[in-house]
Amino acid sequence: MSDVELNVTEAQPHVTNPNIALLVPAVSSMHLFAHLRKEFWEDITFTLFKDFQPFTKELDMNILQACAFILKIVSLEIYYMQRPCTELRTVLNRLFAQHRYEHWSMYMRDMAKGVASLECAGEIVPEEVALFTAAWRTFLMLATTHGEALCLSQPKQRRAMLADILEALQALQSTLSQASDGTGLSSLKLLPILTTSFLVLLHSWGEFIPPSDEILPTLLTILEGLSDREISWLDRTHARLIAATTLVLTSAPLPGLDLPCLPALLRLACSVAQRHVSRLQHELRGLGPSSSAKASKDDSDEAMETEHHANPTPDDPTGVCVASLRLVQAICNVQSDGEEARSRGLGVVRDSGLLHSLLGALECALAHRVQLNFSLSALDLFLTVAASSQEQGADMLTAAGVASCICLPLLNTYKTDGDVTTSQLSSTGLANPTWESVYQMSLALLGVLLRKLRHRFLPHAFDFLGVHQDRVLQCLQAVRSAPFPPALSAALAETEQTVAFLQLVSCYSHAWRFHLPQLLSSVQVSLCYLCQTCTSLLHRPELLQHYLQAPRKGVVSAGGLYVVGAAEARRTGELEKMRVSVGSSKEKEHGRGREREQAGRLGKECEQDGKELTKVQCSLVRVLAWSLGTLRSFSPDISQLLLDTALEVWEFELLFTLTLSSPPFERDGAPSLGTLLTAVSLAHSLLAEADGRRDSSGSSYSMNMDRLRDLKPVLGFVAEAGLCLLASQALRVFKDPNFPLRDKQRLKRELGAELESLQSSALRQARRGSPVSPAKRVQPSPSNTSPSLPRPSPLGESRLGRPLSLPGPQGVHDSTFPLLLKLLICRVLC
Repeated sequence: MSDVELNVTEAQPHVTNPNIALLVPAVSSMHLFAHLRKEFWEDITFTLFKDFQPFTKELDMNILQACAFILKIVSLEIYYMQRPCTELRTVLNRLFAQHRYEHWSMYMRDMAKGVASLECAGEIVPEEVALFTAAWRTFLMLATTHGEALCLSQPKQRRAMLADILEALQALQSTLSQASDGTGLSSLKLLPILTTSFLVLLHSWGEFIPPSDEILPTLLTILEGLSDREISWLDRTHARLIAATTLVLTSAPLPGLDLPCLPALLRLACSVAQRHVSRLQHELRGLGPSSSAKASKDDSDEAMETEHHANPTPDDPTGVCVASLRLVQAICNVQSDGEEARSRGLGVVRDSGLLHSLLGALECALAHRVQLNFSLSALDLFLTVAASSQEQGADMLTAAGVASCICLPLLNTYKTDGDVTTSQLSSTGLANPTWESVYQMSLALLGVLLRKLRHRFLPHAFDFLGVHQDRVLQCLQAVRSAPFPPALSAALAETEQTVAFLQLVSCYSHAWRFHLPQLLSSVQVSLCYLCQTCTSLLHRPELLQHYLQAPRKGVVSAGGLYVVGAAEARRTGELEKMRVSVGSSKEKEHGRGREREQAGRLGKECEQDGKELTKVQCSLVRVLAWSLGTLRSFSPDISQLLLDTALEVWEFELLFTLTLSSPPFERDGAPSLGTLLTAVSLAHSLLAEADGRRDSSGSSYSMNMDRLRDLKPVLGFVAEAGLCLLASQALRVFKDPNFPLRDKQRLKRELGAELESLQSSALRQARRGSPVSPAKRVQPSPSNTSPSLPRPSPLGESRLGRPLSLPGPQGVHDSTFPLLLKLLICRVLC
């Protein structure tokens, strides 16, 4: 029937055979008999191998509808069966070999152009066009996950299909820009279909995106056309096109920073964002207390259903407002490598007035605790603007009043009836959108601004600490007193951001002592206990693993820490028993299969536990590094202690007790100098494992090697900061006349023995890691024999000086670690 009707239609395009109406229901019902007749797929896909006449109003649309049903049938078969049968596989190979995919892609493109021509002429476009376009979209979306089965995995094919869809979108957009009100309805129906196809294919075929200078001008033209035509139900299509543009900027290779379309694209994105943010701000200001409470309660539902929600300001993570903000951020990131381009881009953002509108809307959103996705996107854009290499972005945000806009309203993100709730620390961090993520991103933003502007932003930092001091202290204690292990990972995420911000503020410890003395004293005590907790958990990985696994085994807690009994030993013994029994040839086949399944399940649980343990250990190392760096600012400077005999050491609090024992795991144990010694020894041992100079099989606190290599700079900083803090605290005791001489001598003797033991271990490991023969040592070339500069410290300081900035990528070097130990022994203990 398909063959006959194709010939008739091609010979006499104006004549319609009466049997053509039977073709569509016949094709739609044939799938029911797919497995009852041989050569089924050859017959049903016969139409896909034929060429239609060019799309015009004279084309019989029943044939187009039949092709749509055929594409859907093939898509359903591939989706549900996963592996096509031999006959269908042969048909798909023929479609690939005869370039039928490229043919239908070009036909869809030409059909979109034909629709544009018909609508410009005032003709009515049949609805079968939208049906065929939707079927082709389904087929392409299936190709993103079943490309091998459909024989649609060639790069040339995928690039051609992306280009065809983009050309079709441009043709439809030109129709909308030329059409008057009430016309262009068919283009409005096809635009969402093709936009969804384009965005999905970009996500899956990102490596096949054409160069940006080829695709961005077309996308800019389409976006300009949609921005000029305000249609409310077209907002989702507009947002998807903006998201596609963002994806192209972040995925496709950029030929250079002087793309002529980037400034125009940035101005367009700022204009769209400004329009939607102003509308959102106006609506948020009309919310009352009841509205805000209702919006907060239904916040998670608004992210999924935004079209028919009663709330006038739905929080849509894929809406035009959020998508335009992400596009502005992407363009600013693209221009961040060029000085002139970056300055010009920040100037466009400033002149557009977007920052002031964005801050006003963000303040209202935080005050009413609504618009979570919008708040995260706004803060993310602020971070990008503030993190530019110049101070221009930070000055722009400060002049716009970013600190005052988020300081007080941020209280609503974690307070309930005026009290800080302990359950708020059970968030999942920045990975999943939560209101605690907003608080953490605000901390990161204020930290970047303080690092850029220093003293000019310091009053705002103190104001933030004064307002949120309860939350800060609670966060520092959360790791030590987490009521259940799942809260430990969540508490570490916020603790890391909090301690990083405190480290920046601690660079101005004298000003802090003047403005917030009580908070400073509380922070010092909390940080000492935090260092002890992190060191103790890292020093005892078996206990940490038991602590993390306790809830799954039904073990009760005692004092906030879980006591694990024989459950873990029983589980480990069960796993070993299963492994042995699997290999036994005396067991029955059915029993062996069941035991293999159980052994595999237990093995997966052990693997999952190992990943969770490694993740927590990495967080603990980072928190320990930030904490030591912060405490180092509160301790006397070593150079001043050694050179200035008139230094009044009583101005500095003694942070640790004078015992040198390992840190206890109990919550009430006082932090001691032994905590610092253990942290230094732990960091150096892990550094040796990362360099392969130490066997990790017998280590009591070994970590995943990949993660360990990534943490090498942080571990080096832990070793350096711990040593300097230890020496500073010891010198503070030696310089204090109120301490008895006997206690000073005992501390010198014990500390000297511990440091000499650590130095001997460091020297042995350094010799173990040296080349085995001179031939393997890399000889410097004559042109590179100039004396090298000393490697910078993590805090941008001298080895014994004050921290000045964020920890960088460098810590104490392996070769300098024994020398630093020797220097401290000679200058501090002698």
